[in-house]
Amino acid sequence: LRRYLKLMATAAGIKEPWKVEIAAMMSQLGYVTLDPELVTALHKGQELTRQQQVRYDRHPEVAQRLLANIPRMESIAWMIGHQNKTAPADSDMANREKAERRKGAELLRQAIDFDDFVRKGASRVEAGHRMGRKYKTMDQNVLLALVKMEPEADEVEVMTYPVEQLSTGMVVEEDVYSERGLLVASKGQEINLALRLKLENFNHKEPFLDGISVSMPKASAS
Repeated sequence: LRRYLKLMATAAGIKEPWKVEIAAMMSQLGYVTLDPELVTALHKGQELTRQQQVRYDRHPEVAQRLLANIPRMESIAWMIGHQNKTAPADSDMANREKAERRKGAELLRQAIDFDDFVRKGASRVEAGHRMGRKYKTMDQNVLLALVKMEPEADEVEVMTYPVEQLSTGMVVEEDVYSERGLLVASKGQEINLALRLKLENFNHKEPFLDGISVSMPKASAS
């Protein structure tokens, strides 16, 4: 989500894009209150029961309450809390600060939806068409940034590497679980220093015997 929001915020002309990026990184903070079975069902795209859906729908508000009292996090907390809420007709566009946070929440919601389409197997073009149908007034510059960012299957090289050979910029191609079933890295995550160190630490305790499946642009792979 952070990767998506970084480009989307630039395309949308957000004045303080760092706020939107942090909102993306912390948007699922409320998941800490969800039981493991519900999180697993969400991650696998399974249909939720009515009670599960109610609990899931509360997670943005939980995250907002956790972050709201931290200095300089108020607007970020608001974006997270409103990630699933459509802006009302009488939006705050006259107030620049309020307009920015409302736009940030809208971008976050769109990034989550686009990511969901891609994770479920849609190509970037197909996901873009679905987004265009769902968000009739979506900024076309933002939509184009999303579509261009997510490469098609024929544009990337998919390979399996041992953890110690992973490098920055590679993208995880399938969920990575520890031997105990703990999700360590998600499909679509970009390898950065923090994720690589996390994988190395887990690898020392519970080796990923088959390595990690990652992708990179074909030009880079060659």
